[in-house]
Amino acid sequence: MTLLMIDGFDDQSSHLGKWNVNPAYTTSYPAGRTGGFAIGCSSNDPHAFVKPLGSDEHDTLIMGIAYRALSTSGYSGFNMTFRSDSATTPVTHLTFAINTSMFMTVARGGTIIGTSSQAIPVGVWTYIEAKATLSDTVGSVEVRFDGVTVISLTNVDTKNAGTKTVFDAAAFQVQYSSYQIADDVYVCNGAGTMNNNFLGDVIVEALLPNSNGSSSQFLGSDGNQVDNYLLVDEVPPSTTDYTESGTIGDRDLYALSNPLRPAGVVYGVQVNNYVAKSDAGVQNSKNVLKSGAVVATGNSVVLSTAYAVKTTLWERDPETSTVWNMAKISSLEAGIEAA
Repeated sequence: MTLLMIDGFDDQSSHLGKWNVNPAYTTSYPAGRTGGFAIGCSSNDPHAFVKPLGSDEHDTLIMGIAYRALSTSGYSGFNMTFRSDSATTPVTHLTFAINTSMFMTVARGGTIIGTSSQAIPVGVWTYIEAKATLSDTVGSVEVRFDGVTVISLTNVDTKNAGTKTVFDAAAFQVQYSSYQIADDVYVCNGAGTMNNNFLGDVIVEALLPNSNGSSSQFLGSDGNQVDNYLLVDEVPPSTTDYTESGTIGDRDLYALSNPLRPAGVVYGVQVNNYVAKSDAGVQNSKNVLKSGAVVATGNSVVLSTAYAVKTTLWERDPETSTVWNMAKISSLEAGIEAA
């Protein structure tokens, strides 16, 4: 897999498990750029949304994010960072940040090694993409604004410190939503044969349960298995109504709302479930996606008593094993399986 994560913040659950967030913060969800929500911070306390890459660590990392500066006063509160050695002493190799003139700089550690050829405009959305290869000698960096290259570095030192020769985490910070907000994030690595380079200006749209799917085996908090989708369709997620099962193999599937955009390239479909265990002992679940006649399940994940968002991303259509066709998106079902 090379497309590792997407987040449009429309489900208002970004801080509940999709990202590791450090330190504690107060989230803001202002209006997004395409009708949903964006992400910001309700206070002026700095914080970072960190995505550990786990088994998908790689020496090449790509990250895209839609960014809107509302005021030049907030320039210092936005950055993107590429990191490694997160399991021991975290090392930030590269920091992509906005300076006082609204130009983007890229720094290795505390040393600036590049500055964008144009400034980020205030009051409009700019899609920022950064790609880097980690090396002491033959590293590279490219930054694009709305598809236009504004920083290009080759054969440079991009490794700040540490022992790893791969990136194992990507992060971004967007401080104080009176000054700036962000939306529509993707993270890729350089592996594989697809989604291993810039994706361009992407939109991440949340499709919520809006009717029953083809399986309803979980018990609802209302005491039955009828119209379970009504118990899992809230934004933000609610724990006052829910579905549950302690029987391995039980599955709930839900039909989804139609996408707002009827055409376009689909790079991946990500299923997010907000889950927790209610009994002692090991309890697992799997995310489920049904495309046509094929039901695909994600890896089994261990649950805790604290609710968290568990994600599974499919880069290819499980029914055809090919890239997604936009026409298929409107007929998908998604859900959960007890494992």
